[in-house]
Amino acid sequence: MAAVLVHAAALSSAFHPRNAFTGSYDMRALVAACPGLGAHVVPPEQSRSGRATINFADPSAVRALNRALLAADYGVRTWELPEGRLCPPVPSRADYIHHVADVLAEATTDSAPPTGPCIRGFDVGTGSSLIYPLLGAATFGWRFIASESDLASSESAERIRAANAESLPALRHSEVRFQPARAQLLAGVRALDEEVDFVMCNPPFYGSASEFKRENARKLHGLAASARRRGGAATPAGAGRAAGVGGGATAGSDNFGGAESELWCPGGEVAFVGTLAAESRAAADSVLWFSSIVSRAEHVARVRSALASHRASPALGGRSVAEVRTVLMGQGGKRTNLVFWSFKRPAERRAWAKRRGWAGHAPADRLGD
Repeated sequence: MAAVLVHAAALSSAFHPRNAFTGSYDMRALVAACPGLGAHVVPPEQSRSGRATINFADPSAVRALNRALLAADYGVRTWELPEGRLCPPVPSRADYIHHVADVLAEATTDSAPPTGPCIRGFDVGTGSSLIYPLLGAATFGWRFIASESDLASSESAERIRAANAESLPALRHSEVRFQPARAQLLAGVRALDEEVDFVMCNPPFYGSASEFKRENARKLHGLAASARRRGGAATPAGAGRAAGVGGGATAGSDNFGGAESELWCPGGEVAFVGTLAAESRAAADSVLWFSSIVSRAEHVARVRSALASHRASPALGGRSVAEVRTVLMGQGGKRTNLVFWSFKRPAERRAWAKRRGWAGHAPADRLGD
């Protein structure tokens, strides 16, 4: 049977309605939740916007802000990242979680996002921050398998999981798995018949270390100019020094810094998502929804083309990709795309939710298979 490809683009220009971030930061509340942020706040009288802010070119300030957001809005008590690792912006990462909840909700009896640890997600390349499992556990009580191919990042993610398992119980039923084969994404770290309700992924954006360095320098220049316009300090000393990338290349500010595996891979995000699409065929019967961020709009068509190429296969009982969706996420000039795909049709997805025990919202303490 030929694939049925449905393009459902949500042309929103704002964050998801359920996102705790409303478009501006309540610095007073954030400092109350995380006092360490106070040292980085630029007061209103020193800001041209007339609102308290931070210097977004200062990696320490950016880390402190996101640590405060996690503490204030999600109850994350401990969140310490190794030096030079990627510091994810909490509001946009939360949006991805809410869009995953929306596609799952379609299979429930009341069209509401399912909650509790019976929902199990797989985060491909969780990074040192464990950001998606933290947000999913805090918002919906979901449990996760989080994979990571960089050993130091994997160890950091496990420390964060363990440190927050008491305050976020779903993390007790979650796990971090080290992926020894970087060329593989699902294979090698997950059994083919191991059921998960969704796969999510924020792939490396760049195709090489040199491409990252050029873009990082441009962003740092823009942030420094923006800080001066707001009345804040210029890029602080040391902001251009972070972890080495690709054998000694300067990674720059932690805003845009990170380990090699977090930043780039041969072929960039198109090649990475193409690998995920190819591997998803073998997992078609054990995963409800697959998804990935695709940062550049011009790459979406290439990703969709890769998914459309997965024609019916005898190995899958004649199954092919049943549905593909593209969702526009973010606001203003900072927008990105989410691509979702499933090998199951709507009736099959409802049957999946019923069998897994969350079609009618299972009790919070119930675990799926």
